[in-house]
Amino acid sequence: MVSHILKFADNFTILERWFEVSDVNQLENDLDVIVDWTEKWQMQMNADKCKVMHIGGNNANHEYSMLGHVTGCGKGEGLGNYA
Repeated sequence: MVSHILKFADNFTILERWFEVSDVNQLENDLDVIVDWTEKWQMQMNADKCKVMHIGGNNANHEYSMLGHVTGCGKGEGLGNYA
C-alpha cells in the first residue's frame, strides 16, 4: 500500500498524486489491496458509493475500478470513499 489513507468510522479517503502512468497503476493496485482486505475480514464494500475526485488541469481523468465497477466522479461531498 503506497497511497495515503484517511479513515473515519466506516469511511475512508485515499489521497494520491500522480505524475506518470505507473502512478495510476499503483493507485489501482492499492484499490485492489483494500478490496482484498475487506473480503478477508468479511466486510462489505459498496462500490456504488465509491467516487473519484480529479483535481488539476493536467489530469487525465483516469477511470478506476473496484469490485468490477468503474468508480464515478465525485463532487466533493466530504468524507467518503474517494481515490
